[in-house]
Amino acid sequence: MTRKSPEAGRDGTTITSFFNEEEELLPGLALRFTRIPAEPPACLALLDLAVLTERMAAQQAGQSPSSLLSPEEQTRYAEYPYSKRQCEWLGGRLTCKFAVLHLAVPPVPITMSALSVLPAPNGAPILSCPSLPAWSLPAVSISHSGRYAVAMAAHAGACGIDLQKTTGQTVRVADRFSEPAEVMLLQEGLPTLDESQRLTLLWAAKEALKKGLLHDQPVVFRGVTLQSLTSARNPVLRLRYPGDFGRPAEIAAMALDDYFLAYTMDTLHA
Repeated sequence: MTRKSPEAGRDGTTITSFFNEEEELLPGLALRFTRIPAEPPACLALLDLAVLTERMAAQQAGQSPSSLLSPEEQTRYAEYPYSKRQCEWLGGRLTCKFAVLHLAVPPVPITMSALSVLPAPNGAPILSCPSLPAWSLPAVSISHSGRYAVAMAAHAGACGIDLQKTTGQTVRVADRFSEPAEVMLLQEGLPTLDESQRLTLLWAAKEALKKGLLHDQPVVFRGVTLQSLTSARNPVLRLRYPGDFGRPAEIAAMALDDYFLAYTMDTLHA
């Protein structure tokens, strides 16, 4: 059963106000999600990894969250020796497949275990389903930070999502992913945010772009620069990147509690 939060609406202030719908996947395990009514359409989903960890520890016969993995995913899942990494990997797959199934009604009935989300050699998540042609499947992207896993499914040529918990670490490593001109743009455009928030936002935006369009780029963020941004509550960042043919990518971003969420879609090849 799907439930909407009382404060439904994507105002970009809290987790529950953006991911404003909730649905139980298994008893005691619910995911939150939101649909983006853009063109092309997209669905974003979120899972609390702390709740998943509790559910994994209290699993009942036939009710294990890992039972929702495909056989191929089960094999990969068993290779992780540490429970924390298992939880993150499982959470990413469940969240991704949930987003896929809530993006649109499949042409034939599909269960979660019929979908596979496995990494390509470059690490990008690849969605497959034996009963559906590859061309009909949406683009997907996965991220996790802190206690949450998030995923995106979109009928686009590619998509990228990233979630980052705000920390002072971004300030300490700022020279690795930002330029002085970018920092100045952020200061001028987002004066109400502090330095760690602005840099976390920039990192999330560049990560979302890399996941969506630059998975094969060998060096993190090489040539990716902030060109401009809207000075709105939920800013849109325009990033230049290698091979953009003069059309910067647009990255939607927002603060959700003490996290920043960023996502983008390749609409040219939808």
